[in-house]
Amino acid sequence: MFNSTLYLGNELTLKSFPMAQPVAAEDRWGLYGTSPQHLLGVGTESTVLSALKNSGRIASRSVGYYWGLDSVGSKEDTPGSLVFGGYDRAKTFGDGDEMDFTLGKDNCQSKMMISISGLTLNFRNGTDLSLFASSNQENPLRACVVPQNPFIMSLNKEPYFDNLLDAIGSNYMGLSKLQGVDYKGSLLDPNLPWYDGDFTIKLTTGLSITIPNNQLIVPERRIGEDAEIYRNDSQPLLRISRLESDGLISIGRFFFTAAYLASNEDAGKFTIWNANPTTDQALVALDPNNKAIDSKVTCTATPVSTVSASPDQGDGSNQNNEDEEDDQSEKDKDKAGETATTTTTTTTTTPTTTPQSDNGLPVAAIAGIAAGAGATGLICISLLVWWILRRKRRAMGESDAMSLASVQTGWSRTDDFKLAYPSQAYPHFIPQELGTYNERRPPAEMP
Repeated sequence: MFNSTLYLGNELTLKSFPMAQPVAAEDRWGLYGTSPQHLLGVGTESTVLSALKNSGRIASRSVGYYWGLDSVGSKEDTPGSLVFGGYDRAKTFGDGDEMDFTLGKDNCQSKMMISISGLTLNFRNGTDLSLFASSNQENPLRACVVPQNPFIMSLNKEPYFDNLLDAIGSNYMGLSKLQGVDYKGSLLDPNLPWYDGDFTIKLTTGLSITIPNNQLIVPERRIGEDAEIYRNDSQPLLRISRLESDGLISIGRFFFTAAYLASNEDAGKFTIWNANPTTDQALVALDPNNKAIDSKVTCTATPVSTVSASPDQGDGSNQNNEDEEDDQSEKDKDKAGETATTTTTTTTTTPTTTPQSDNGLPVAAIAGIAAGAGATGLICISLLVWWILRRKRRAMGESDAMSLASVQTGWSRTDDFKLAYPSQAYPHFIPQELGTYNERRPPAEMP
């Protein structure tokens, strides 16, 4: 544990904020496999939400959550959204289903339990196939909503996951162990056709969420040592994790590519809508009773749409004193800046009455010195431009070599979609969609 300063947008700073570093066990990835980046806890008993509410910045400990469309290289992908103290109405579509937190029931730490009455495969020919046996229609599946899990949902092997594989005509090749992106997704047989239909999850409340195909099955991806995301176009990955036992299934982050979630711990309620994949924004504040309110009347500040976190480094010791010193130094800098601005303005606006400087140098001498200094400056600038271009050419050569090497091993960067048509997988063998990676040549060293 350590304390640091948490910045939420440009108008809100939480000083001496407690933070922790997750530790993975030696025999397993732990949190690092699922979330290689920093974690921001907004679940039950969230320190962030409590601090925001206590400071009067939000009216309730509520969160709006949308993962965004997250396929591989699609122009239709959209960024996600995270709202504190309410939700984004623009990201919702239709009527939402409001449900109560389940307290003391099941092993669901988020307290958000849902009942699933139908799992359906939607084929391209217009036919639908249910993964439920007719005898199970009266016994819905209970699932725990865990937005940080890196899949659409987990499914018990028997009968649901096995029924799914039989229906799409594929084989299970194991869980993906690649860190961070689609960890614990199901690898499918690369020698068989890719399923090209959608997947619908129906709740007992009547709400149906349809996961489009490009969010359901994607090429396997990994994060490289250079922080680039690489994909393997020949390895299909199903964003549904297989459970070997009959444990409680969960709903994960990629479910919220097609759904929107708003939870309110103060009210003990959560709501799920169909998602509207738009970049528009319409923030709505929620009170402790889960009712929409005017944030300008209730909160001490207007809603902030841009959110970023930039914690300081350090062990947190003497954090309060450090924060006070930082504030004082910032004030001193502001005063110094104001003084400098005033001085500069006064100097530049005062008219010059004589062509001779204070040290007595003639105007011709001053002009000669200025010309010599200008020539030296041009030489320095030319050298700097040459050095930058040289580094850029070298970096481009290394990038091309790295990209070609990754293609030869089956992996390629997601940015390579800009260089060639993306692989659309089976059965899209249209000539103009085929990649042109094999036409690239590795760099050769001159003798």
